[in-house]
Amino acid sequence: MTANTPVVRTRVWRLLQGAAVVGALAFAVYAIRGQWSALRAAQSELRPSWGYVFAASLLTLCTYAALVHAWRMLTAVGGTRLRYPVAVRIWSIANLGRYLPGKVWSIVALGVLARQAGVSPTTATTAAIAGTLINLGLGFAIVGGFGAAALDAMRLTGGRWLAWAVAGLTVVGLGVAPAVLPRVIRWFAARRGETALAAAPPPASTLWTVAAINAASWCAYGLAFRWLCLGIGVPGGDAGVMIAIFTASYLAGYLALPLPGGLVVRETALVAALTGLGVMGSADATLAAVSSRLWLTVLEVLPGCVALAIGSREMRDRAA
Repeated sequence: MTANTPVVRTRVWRLLQGAAVVGALAFAVYAIRGQWSALRAAQSELRPSWGYVFAASLLTLCTYAALVHAWRMLTAVGGTRLRYPVAVRIWSIANLGRYLPGKVWSIVALGVLARQAGVSPTTATTAAIAGTLINLGLGFAIVGGFGAAALDAMRLTGGRWLAWAVAGLTVVGLGVAPAVLPRVIRWFAARRGETALAAAPPPASTLWTVAAINAASWCAYGLAFRWLCLGIGVPGGDAGVMIAIFTASYLAGYLALPLPGGLVVRETALVAALTGLGVMGSADATLAAVSSRLWLTVLEVLPGCVALAIGSREMRDRAA
């Protein structure tokens, strides 16, 4: 019985993974169907320019690639550096977790899949949490520093103060992380029995590079959103304003913890900011919000599905 326990656990875990993936894909399909119906209803108002749509999609995918590298740099703190193709596969599959209720499943999936690829369990989980906190903190920094008016337009009480406070904590955290992060990893490793884990202090330059990639990613997302708006024929607005609006609405959706992918909340916040700041009228803002949801859902789900398909084929090849 004892000898079979690891096998049983592996099978149970694979069943849970399969159920989670099916659930995430089901929520994603639900999101696409809902937004597609709304988009079909506004089809007569669409004036597509596919060059802008393609450019927006390419920029978003390139942003994903940069974020994968940033997360990979954090996993190297524990002494193991993932090969980039492996990191891309893990990150793409874990990204499906955002379409499950709650906001922890992507983090959990990053930790679990990285462990399966040979990264220390403690390092994998710590890197996933640290990467998420850095990303969110810098998102708040961008909104607080350059687009606090977007928070006012969304009528988020205390939004400015929250953005500035989180931004300040993020900067402080990045400053102390080189000394604190290895100690945190070693402490958790000892609790888990990973006494041999090596967690060298990461160079400050590494953490600031990760921070720069995450800050640039928010700017790229906002710029891609502006190009998408131009691609569907609605006013694009100033690039800085669009970056702030998109970032603020995305964070609002993320903070709606029970909702998969921030459904409804992100779109509501986006429309409120676009109209409140006078960037678009109500009809154009609604069209932009619906199109953005549909477009991002496809770009978030498709890489994960491709990674799953490649992983399944590799497993069949090994079995053969």
